[in-house]
Amino acid sequence: MKNIRAILSAGLIAVFLAVACIPGFAAFYGDFNLDGKVNSTDARNVLRIAARLESISKSDPVFELIDVDHNGKINSADARKVLRMAARLEDRIEKPSDVTTTAEPTTAEPTTAEPTTAKPTTAEPTTAEPTTAEPTTAESTTAEPTTAEPTTAEPTTAEPTTAEPAVTVPSEQPFTNYKVTPAEWAAVEWETYENVYFTLTIPKGWQVEWQGNAQQLYWRATNPDGTLGLSNLDHRYAAKDIRYMQMGGTDLYLADGTVREFFETVYANSADYFTVKNSIVPANKDQLQAMRPTTPIRDYQSMYAVFKENGLEGEGIYSAVVMESPDVWAYGMNYGMWEINCIYTEWAPLGALVNWQPVLNTVAQSFRHTPYYIQEWRSVLGTDASPDGQTNIGDSVLEAFEERSTADTILQEKRSDMIGEYERVADSETGNIYRAYNGFLDDMGSEQTRYIPITDDQYAEGFVGWIDRS
Repeated sequence: MKNIRAILSAGLIAVFLAVACIPGFAAFYGDFNLDGKVNSTDARNVLRIAARLESISKSDPVFELIDVDHNGKINSADARKVLRMAARLEDRIEKPSDVTTTAEPTTAEPTTAEPTTAKPTTAEPTTAEPTTAEPTTAESTTAEPTTAEPTTAEPTTAEPTTAEPAVTVPSEQPFTNYKVTPAEWAAVEWETYENVYFTLTIPKGWQVEWQGNAQQLYWRATNPDGTLGLSNLDHRYAAKDIRYMQMGGTDLYLADGTVREFFETVYANSADYFTVKNSIVPANKDQLQAMRPTTPIRDYQSMYAVFKENGLEGEGIYSAVVMESPDVWAYGMNYGMWEINCIYTEWAPLGALVNWQPVLNTVAQSFRHTPYYIQEWRSVLGTDASPDGQTNIGDSVLEAFEERSTADTILQEKRSDMIGEYERVADSETGNIYRAYNGFLDDMGSEQTRYIPITDDQYAEGFVGWIDRS
């Protein structure tokens, strides 16, 4: 293998020296294979060198062409720059023949368009009216007294008798003057959303927005008014040095490079408050690390937080992975950047996440890349792996949700019932929990056993519908 690599390297040097002597030949930064173009093959080769899958000597003339930021290293910034030139997102840069100075790198960050949402509509449920049977009572009867005729001997007179009335005692009739209405999250109708890059299973009437390509994909699925939904972004970069952000190198700066700092910074300007209630390290950290064995995970967290944004008081789950990255010092400034991957969020109005989380999790788990996306992704990275293994949507979200403060949730649900004048009951036959009107169990009577009061712990399980008077 070393001999083959040496032969290829010698060949590239010969080609480089040959074409460099041709009058009018232009050498471009990123042109790894020295064909006068910057294409996906060049980007793939530079990416493999930056990922330490391949190596290249600094004495190799090609090294100077692919060291786009002139820092004496082939790193992710070089790979990203070449990739953007190959994708025609940036113009090719011709290498001057007398370059001896070190230029400052620039990195373009992907931007995310703000989605627009429509107003929701809610269909009214219909319920058949119950009927009530009337008790019946048998009429009492009284026998007429009879008197025997006197005989010539000694006259005798029979005593009159009266029969006791026969009464049928009515049995207690079950209370049926109520109706059960399933909640919206318990009666979801599903449909499939599909575009050129991915498919999702979403509740009927929801909308999906997305942008990006095989290198950087963002998607967001929400209900019509946007108060409920989830989103996923492949990756984002943040400056290690605030001066680099201020000069336009990126739109985000993180001092410590942690997941909590990332989300608190993102929501600092748009939310009235963003408060993390609890945070966990998900169990699949080692699995994610195995996908990037040469780059250590710096921080991996899934957090439960409450917030207020655009007038909405809400709660949600926030998860991301921050990778370790090298410092890049030049001219007294650190040009290094944090790489934040697998950025997943889901949100709901405050108190509603306990009910909607199973629906949101179903949407998240349904995400699949299309064959077209997989083909493009493999072509860019030069791998046979599947990109679906790179996403972070699953058990980590459930872990964070289950670790939220149960005591706070119980108090929140009890307070909500008190304000709305409800009582929480369980159907002993199905196990379903309902929000019933105050006095429902009194109306049902003490003899029935189907509907029973719930325990405190069951308040943290949510409910599937309402019980109202019909």
